[in-house]
Amino acid sequence: MACQRLWPDGVCARKSELALLTSDAGFASRLLRRTLDWEARLLPSVPQELVRGVFEKRPFVHAALPTGLRWIRSVLAVGDAPRSHMDVLWELGRQGESVPSGMLLVAGSGTGFHGQHARPWTAAAGNLHLSALFRPDIVMDAAVATVAALPVVAVVNAIDSMGELTGCARIKWVNDVLIDGAKVAGVLCSTKLQGRRLTELTMGIGLNVEVRPDVEPTVFVPRVDSLRSHAPALTLGEAFERVCVALDASMSLLVEQGPAPLLDFYRRRSLALGRTVEIWPDDATSSPGDVVTGTVTAIGDQLELILDHGRHAVFSGRVRLVEE
Repeated sequence: MACQRLWPDGVCARKSELALLTSDAGFASRLLRRTLDWEARLLPSVPQELVRGVFEKRPFVHAALPTGLRWIRSVLAVGDAPRSHMDVLWELGRQGESVPSGMLLVAGSGTGFHGQHARPWTAAAGNLHLSALFRPDIVMDAAVATVAALPVVAVVNAIDSMGELTGCARIKWVNDVLIDGAKVAGVLCSTKLQGRRLTELTMGIGLNVEVRPDVEPTVFVPRVDSLRSHAPALTLGEAFERVCVALDASMSLLVEQGPAPLLDFYRRRSLALGRTVEIWPDDATSSPGDVVTGTVTAIGDQLELILDHGRHAVFSGRVRLVEE
């Protein structure tokens, strides 16, 4: 894994070329931590429908860089997005448009961003808002729900690689990342199957890097924070590179070894395991009578929470960690 780098150096041999398209060269240079020679042309490897969905009518430029990564092939970057890039990918899928594997869509800020069940996500400038699509085309011998662990495991691994943040991040079921009890990241994940073959994996990652968003606290998310609160020198560009490297490594792990190693890591870094929790239905109109309470004694093979040694198995809902 030593050569798994976004930008190869003299020791790490170049593997392939990364295509970069942006409507905001200043934001892209900050994201990539380098100044590039941009060209105004469309790459045939990037579908025009995707370009229109991301850039709309804004002009864009192109550049290419050697990369040491295996799975990430193209990055489309905008300084401010008028809609969620996950919604762009999902809409193209519903229309039957094929997006090539290895596409990353990155926004510096935006409106209309959301998490699970359309809950709003504050996309503040200085933070990372990334959507990605991969086509692993592998046979799934385990429950496909396990694959939902991949993006959150990648985020935790990326945070672990950031010096003083090593070991700080924990996973709050099912897709939030917390440091010292405050949420710093959330992910989305969807899959497509053909029979037992996993043909498509689409994910969204929101990571608070430089800015602590102004978010109203709830019983489910009492506090939010940014990585820079714990690592003052951290930049958006460094966080982007480390997330890309971790995503690429997680994809290689999935394809080569299946989802079991991802699930093992997820369990080790779970914040819920061993804790007393309340699990509320996702429906915002639910009442306290619908709440399930118990101690999480295991996490199943479909990421379900096993409460009180099997008294309940919970596959969906919102978790409130009970103070002890």
